Amino acid sequence: MDRGGDQDNGLRAMLGAGSVFLGLFLLLALITYSPNDPSFTQTLSGDHELVNGAGLAGAYLGGLLADLLGLGAIIIPLGLVISGI
Repeated sequence: MDRGGDQDNGLRAMLGAGSVFLGLFLLLALITYSPNDPSFTQTLSGDHELVNGAGLAGAYLGGLLADLLGLGAIIIPLGLVISGI
């Protein structure tokens, strides 16, 4: 019996789920983006309260995407979610 097809389906399902998760994480990071959060182009004092719903990683990723692509950055997470479904 050849079980290669079952392994391919399992791998596709895992990649799809990972793509959806990453897309939703980036979408959350962009939706809750605040220019007052720390990012690669801005450092803040240690007593600043983080606003980004995706945490510190979301603040950095959201800031990077917003700086590079502006409003067009929303295409990346939406593309990831759609391709993962």
